[in-house]
This record gives sequence, C-alpha cells and structure tokens, in this order.
Amino acid sequence: MPSTVTGVAIGAASGGAIGGLLGGPDYGVMMGAAIGAVASVIASRDNNCRKIILFLLAFMCGVLIASPLSDLILELWGVNVNQRIAAIISAAFAIPVILFASSRENMGKVARWISELISSRFGGRNGS
Repeated sequence: MPSTVTGVAIGAASGGAIGGLLGGPDYGVMMGAAIGAVASVIASRDNNCRKIILFLLAFMCGVLIASPLSDLILELWGVNVNQRIAAIISAAFAIPVILFASSRENMGKVARWISELISSRFGGRNGS
C-alpha cells in the first residue's frame, strides 16, 4: 500500500510539473484533471511504473479535453457543465479508453463491427 501511495504522489508531482509547462490553463481544470486521473489510477491494478504513466496520460487528457467536452455537452444536451467537472470526467475515462484502444483484440472487434455496420447499411441497396 505505501508503494501505491508513493507512486500516486510521484505521479501527482509529475502531473503538476507538466501542467505548469502547458502555459497557464485554468488551475481548477488542472485540479479536476488530477482528481480524475488519481481516481482512475487508484482503481487500476497495474504496477507503479505503469500507474505513473497512466496518470500522466489521464492528466494530460483531462486538461486538453476539458474545454471541448464542456462545449460538446452544452451543444448536445443544453447543459452548461463547468470545465472543472469536464476535466474530472475526461481524465477518469481516459485510462479505460486508452487501455481498450491499446488491445489489438478489441480493435479487431471494433473494425469487424464497423465493417458489418457499413455492409448492412450500404451493401443491401441494389440501386434503389
């Protein structure tokens, strides 16, 4: 357990350093991204080195995706979501999405599903 806490602390310090290098994003967004990344990393069962890498990826995703995600939610549902909340959401969901996308088996399933979807939608229309 102490090694996990140490790994998360090192990851948080690294994330803060990277956030400082990004050039002045909103501190609330950075804190939201850190919260989402920590929540996602704590739930993972990987080793500490991989947790640090995943934390950094999730933190960067949270900071970079917060504003577009907030705008997308406003456009789709008409709900004004604070960018801090959008940063938490995007950082928390970044790791599962990254791990899903990194699996060749999953990507093969997605490619087959898209292929079947295209052929069922456009393959059965014989000129009509």
